[in-house]
Amino acid sequence: MAPLEEIKSRLFARRLRQEREKTATQAPSGEPVQLRTAQRIVILFPADNAEDRKFLESWKPPGEAGRRVTLIGYFDHEVGATSFSFKAVTVENLNWYGVPEGPTVDDLRQSKPDLLIRLGPPRHAILDYLAAVTPAGLRVGPDTEPDNFYHIRFFPVADDLRAQMAMIEKTFTFTNE
Repeated sequence: MAPLEEIKSRLFARRLRQEREKTATQAPSGEPVQLRTAQRIVILFPADNAEDRKFLESWKPPGEAGRRVTLIGYFDHEVGATSFSFKAVTVENLNWYGVPEGPTVDDLRQSKPDLLIRLGPPRHAILDYLAAVTPAGLRVGPDTEPDNFYHIRFFPVADDLRAQMAMIEKTFTFTNE
């Protein structure tokens, strides 16, 4: 790894660790969080695949209607003036060492959802950072490392977001019932 890339990587890791520590000290509401009952759900996902975007835009959580689902997608490239039905973070929103910044990140910091679901590959620094800045009551994400900060973890067998969401829904049929 080049010296500059190593410095960027260390700065990113330090910032991620600080964000994890900040949100880890915020206690959940005390009520058990369940996919069927969570009123505010945030879903973080890699948004480069059009089929995945379409699936998540049409996804409805099981249970009662009227709950708020906020989608935040990350694009590995710039999308220009293209508009989506969800909030997007792109490479243009990253600072010089790769930390996402801007209004979408600020909104996440203030959002306080009951449930955060992070989809995508097991190791994705940007999506993990976005999950870390979100003070969620319950975090669901891929099992990636020993110091993983997700409360419920799943083992993604593929990058298929539809299969990952099905796995999460099935996991919730066994928890908090």
